[in-house]
This record gives sequence, structure tokens and C-alpha cells, in this order.
Amino acid sequence: MSAAIKSKLPRAALLRITVLLTVILTFSVVWEYRQSQNFRPAIGNVVSVDAAGPGGSGDSREFRIEYYAYGEKYILVTRRGLLDSLGPFCCLTVGDSVPIAVDRDNPMRAILDSPSARYPYTLSFGLLSLLFLISMLAVAIKARWKGSSS
Repeated sequence: MSAAIKSKLPRAALLRITVLLTVILTFSVVWEYRQSQNFRPAIGNVVSVDAAGPGGSGDSREFRIEYYAYGEKYILVTRRGLLDSLGPFCCLTVGDSVPIAVDRDNPMRAILDSPSARYPYTLSFGLLSLLFLISMLAVAIKARWKGSSS
């Protein structure tokens, strides 16, 4: 293979990966935004905090949150995400009031009212895209620095 072909292959692959990540990120933003439009804010109360089994990410405790929707009482059993542990959900204890989001069509479906609960795929692909962009810039800077020092 000639040197010109070798140098174009990585660029073509990087361009394809960038386009793919952009398309996936755009799709996830639109899909999760449309999904979140059906949720309405509510307040729940933490009724218990239990140790969860192995294999969880973020906080390994399960939170039971009691809430009312349309005159009925429901229980949300959830874990905090990694990003939730940094924000207002960092120190949940029994008796705390918690903002949640309840599905209008199915009040049994509820989530913590936080960006990481409403937009998990968008945050994941956004962070992956950011990491990819940073690594591409680092490689480009290294190649330019190496080329100028020769």
C-alpha cells in the first residue's frame, strides 16, 4: 500500500465513527426528549433504603419511594445513577422528599426527576462522543507536534 492510501484509511474510519456517533446522539436526544414529554413532576417520599445485590453501577442501594398519582398510592423501587450521587440525590434517607417524574398514561411508571434518569442514553452517547473527540484531538496534536519536530 502506498503512503497516501495508508494515511486516508484512518481519516475515513474516524469520519465514519464521528458521523455514526453524531447520528446516534441526535436520535437519542430526539427519542428521549419525546419520551420525557409524557412525564409530569411529582414529589415522593423515601420509605426505605435497602442493600441491593451485586452488579449495580453507581449507588448499590435500592430506594423505595412512595408517591401518589390520580388518587392512588404507588411505590417506585430504584437505584441512583452515578451522576445522581453527585447532585440533590446524594444523601437520601428514609423520610426525605424526592422529586420524581410520573408517566401521565401509566402512573405506575415513574423515575427520579433528574437528567441522568430522563436522558440516560443521551448522556452516555454524549460522554462517549466527547471522549472520542478529545482522543482525536490528542492524536492530531501529537501528530502535528511530531511532524514539526522532525
